[in-house]
Amino acid sequence: MGCTTDISDSITAPTPLVLTITTQGLSSSDTCDGTATASVSGGEPPYTIDWNIIGVPPGPTLPNLCSGTTYTATVLDGNSCMVTNTFMVGNVVGISHRAGITPVQILPNPNTGQFSLVSNGMSPDAKLRVIVYRSDGRTVFVADKIGDRLPIDLTPMGPGVYYLQIRGPKGLLTKKLIVQ
Repeated sequence: MGCTTDISDSITAPTPLVLTITTQGLSSSDTCDGTATASVSGGEPPYTIDWNIIGVPPGPTLPNLCSGTTYTATVLDGNSCMVTNTFMVGNVVGISHRAGITPVQILPNPNTGQFSLVSNGMSPDAKLRVIVYRSDGRTVFVADKIGDRLPIDLTPMGPGVYYLQIRGPKGLLTKKLIVQ
C-alpha cells in the first residue's frame, strides 16, 4: 500500500525520409539512353524504391529514359513512411547537325518570342517534327511542320535561350534561339 513507481522512457523519431534523384542526360537528342539513380536518407531502413512504371522492378537505378517524359520515383521505408519525387531527364544542350536537312532559318533571331521557322528550298509537302526546348532541356513547343514556313509564339515562355530541333526523314538539326 502506498508504493509508487516512476518509469521514464524516451522515444526517438527517425530523421525525415529524403529521396534524391540524380539523372544522367542523353548522349544525343534522338536517343532514349538517359538514366536516373535514386538515393535515400533518413527514415528507417530497409527502403523500397518504386519507379511507378509497369514491368520495371524496384531498385535504385532506372535506365533507358527519354527526354520530354516525366518520371516518378516513390520510396517506402521500414516504418511505411513514403516520399515521392517527380523528374525529367534533360536533352543534350548544344548544337548538332546531321546531313540531309535543308538549311533552315529562324526569323528573326534574336526575337521577342514570336518568330517563323523558314526552310528554304524544302519541298512544300516535306514533313518535319519541330521541337523547342528550354536551356534546361524541358520541351516547350512541339509541332509537325508541313511546307516552307511555320510561325511559332513562345511569348508565354518568357526570355531566355532555347534550342529548336528539327527532325526529318533524312536527319536532325538543332539551332540556338534567343528570346529577349
